[in-house]
Amino acid sequence: LTPWAFLLDPFRVLDSLLFKRRSRLSPKLPADVAALREERRRLLQLDTAPNCLAESVVQWGRAHPADPRVPEALHLAVKSTRYGCTNKRTGDFSHRAFRLLHRNYPESDWA
Repeated sequence: LTPWAFLLDPFRVLDSLLFKRRSRLSPKLPADVAALREERRRLLQLDTAPNCLAESVVQWGRAHPADPRVPEALHLAVKSTRYGCTNKRTGDFSHRAFRLLHRNYPESDWA
């Protein structure tokens, strides 16, 4: 496997390392393999970090508009969607955080 393979599909690489190549020094027990597959399944269901952050910050900002930390948090959420791991839905999360920041805190240094 090449180093680039991990960047392109890290879970395929992990599968090949964990499930196909069993070392004589540390064989994987069936329960370990089942636990690893379950953890992998749960990890694949998670959204990207910027999406989770933006969603949480927007919800908090709507529920607590007077919190002085909200403008900075919204700014950082938008920034994370620009420089973090993204997917097809990231633009929507970024747009919601951006709109809330500029609509509710237009005079903030963070807007």
